[in-house]
Amino acid sequence: YGFSSLEAAYFAGTLATICFAVQYLPQAWHNFRRKSVRGFSISGITIKLFGAAFLTVNAWILGEPMPVVMYGLVNVVQHSIFMAQFSYYTGQGRYLALIAMPILPYFMALAFPWTMVLTNPIKPITQVISHIPQLLLCFRLKTTQ
Repeated sequence: YGFSSLEAAYFAGTLATICFAVQYLPQAWHNFRRKSVRGFSISGITIKLFGAAFLTVNAWILGEPMPVVMYGLVNVVQHSIFMAQFSYYTGQGRYLALIAMPILPYFMALAFPWTMVLTNPIKPITQVISHIPQLLLCFRLKTTQ
């Protein structure tokens, strides 16, 4: 008795979401233990949160399968935790305001639903671009040597 294609896709999507959720735990724990975000790019996380916000809202409103919505939501939660750490460990509360970023795509989707087709590529684009600030920070701090 095998899985249907849909069941296999849901299983794979759920497994990918779990893997994604686990991948950032060491960084969050590392930041917590040393009470610092030194060497971790706020720009990269802001870009990732921006993309995750659009993915979550668009997937939810368009009725995408639950693993896709959950993947986006896990992204938003993880990057929001990092924003809270940046805010707390740097003493700059302004980073906390960025946690509200999902409000932007939500209101855009409600006011201008036709924009969701245009904003769907934001997540994959931001996922790639978000690594550039982290790479530049590593070079500047010489943590790559």
